Amino acid sequence: MDKQTSIELFRVQARPPQEALKTIEFGRLKGKSDINPQWRIEALTETYGLYGLGWFVQIKDTTTIDLPETQEKMLFLTLELFVRDWSTPEEYKWFGPALGIGGDYIIVRDKNGVHGNDEAYAMAMTDALGKAAKLFGIANDIYRGKFDSKYGWRDQIEKRQELNNANWKRDGENVYVLGQKGFVDIKNLSIEQLKAIVNFPKLAGIKADMERRIKELE
Repeated sequence: MDKQTSIELFRVQARPPQEALKTIEFGRLKGKSDINPQWRIEALTETYGLYGLGWFVQIKDTTTIDLPETQEKMLFLTLELFVRDWSTPEEYKWFGPALGIGGDYIIVRDKNGVHGNDEAYAMAMTDALGKAAKLFGIANDIYRGKFDSKYGWRDQIEKRQELNNANWKRDGENVYVLGQKGFVDIKNLSIEQLKAIVNFPKLAGIKADMERRIKELE
């Protein structure tokens, strides 16, 4: 397989469908996107073939670490992911291994006390597979930060802005509309001004933002 073909293959499953993404609501990753683990399996299968024929994993190590202060125990799982080189289908040649390390609590403390987590191995393996799969380009655009969990794909946002002839723009959490003297943050507009422009077709891309701002001011 030549370099250009390998780059193209890396990009095939770089962008998950939006229904495979879920916004993380709590914890240190709040606001980030959680990728449906079954989609990763579908992506690997669509790209390389059925498990065992086009891709497979080998578990190399499982380690547990006790946390005496909290009476908890953590599990770490290391696996290797191999994918099929279909440029020579008559031969079984593989790319890899791609190393993935995942972890979870096998004994956890929460509001109900200390108890076991019977999903720990499955969750650690899911975590490890996701980290290994990204080395082959799976969900690469998510890890590159090209998706905003609130507004969607950043390049599509930019295209929508271009189609609206720059009547509005978005910069992170801030939204601006074009006025007579340049762009104005909608936070600096009065409720009367917002109500007067909220239904303008050329501002349809930020209608929801203006409606939220109106509710804040009411």
